[in-house]
Amino acid sequence: MPSVNVQLNLNIGVDVLTAGSMVEVVNAILESLLYQRNQIPFVYQTYRYYVNKWKENDFKQAECADLNFQVQRQRSNAKNTKDSICAMRRVIDEAFKWKLVKTLRFLFGGTVFTPKECYTIHIPTDDILRNHYSENHRIPLSKLNGTLLSLLTHEDLYSIFSHNLSTTNMYLEFELMDYPAVLLPNSSPSPRCKIFPKDFLAPPPSCKEVHIHIHHKRNNDIDYTRLKCCKELNVFEDLVKLNLGENDLRGTDLKDNSLLILEESNSEWWESEIVVRGFKEKTTTGFDMWS
Repeated sequence: MPSVNVQLNLNIGVDVLTAGSMVEVVNAILESLLYQRNQIPFVYQTYRYYVNKWKENDFKQAECADLNFQVQRQRSNAKNTKDSICAMRRVIDEAFKWKLVKTLRFLFGGTVFTPKECYTIHIPTDDILRNHYSENHRIPLSKLNGTLLSLLTHEDLYSIFSHNLSTTNMYLEFELMDYPAVLLPNSSPSPRCKIFPKDFLAPPPSCKEVHIHIHHKRNNDIDYTRLKCCKELNVFEDLVKLNLGENDLRGTDLKDNSLLILEESNSEWWESEIVVRGFKEKTTTGFDMWS
């Protein structure tokens, strides 16, 4: 079978692009891929809703009740998958808070060394404004859904999506950029961010690769150098000058601050400790695990 290498462009419709905006987009892609590639039985929001209905007491009572053992085990596996998805979403959020994410990729396969499919997301790093609160510049849900729809229905993905992917593991890797230490003395990953450094490995020839290039077009009617829509702007700038606070990076506009020269930054690859193991329901006669 010839190798598959798809290049896609994805436009983000928001006036001010923040790290939080990118977290929204990346997590939405994560959730969509898990459902599209048959790793969860429902769209993520529905899947999470059903699993969250099962309380811890339900699992403890089930051990003493007459509930079918297979149903108990399937519910436990479904919950583990949901929990790992939530944990991976948090890892993505932490990575964008603590580091400058240049690239990340989701790998589907039995091991990280033998992926069957690889989805690489290229981040428009120099378009991200760090002196704005993401809460003030959230992507409207309608625009986010439209962006995902344009991705998932792209004709170049038909050759991949037309073939089912059996239940497997999903891994997450980041390419993170470093700044000069004088600017960001506290830029080490958060202890809560469960990632570890690794050497970059190209996927094997048999792996189907998809590269998603995210683009953000700035609004020509907005003077971003004078944009002060976030009240805490001056506070953030003072923190950067004093090198105070956990979020030093938030006080700096990458595109407008000449002190930050991306070309001089080194990048390293990191791998998340969190692995999402796909879940597929097995039919059990006379029992409904979702009820």
